[in-house]
Amino acid sequence: MRGSIGNITEKCVGCNRCVRVCPIDEANITREKDGAITVEVDGSKCIICGSCLTACRRGGAR
Repeated sequence: MRGSIGNITEKCVGCNRCVRVCPIDEANITREKDGAITVEVDGSKCIICGSCLTACRRGGAR
């Protein structure tokens, strides 16, 4: 089983930096929940390149 990249929802501010740098369409999904925008990673599409980790300035990607 391969690893995956996820996010720490409490640190995500919905800036979409991770979405913009991701080379795979729909691997990062922007969602609105209780009025807050967050990004979730679709582990079935993520290629674990680490671009989102580098782009995230809040430490929300892990």
